[in-house]
Amino acid sequence: RHIILLVDNVSTHALSENTTLTNIVIKYFPLNITSHLQFCDQEIINSFKVRSKLYLFTIIVSNLMLKFLF
Repeated sequence: RHIILLVDNVSTHALSENTTLTNIVIKYFPLNITSHLQFCDQEIINSFKVRSKLYLFTIIVSNLMLKFLF
């Protein structure tokens, strides 16, 4: 499976020169683009939080139903 990883140009995201990634391609955003994309980050984070809470709620309800049925 091939993966493309999109990251901003923060120095902590840099890889060492001897790092070899066979199935991962890293693409860096242009400088000073993060402020333009920040609203996208919030939507992605919010969507993830909502879906994870729904998933957790579904598991809890399913376990409770099984407990009461059996």
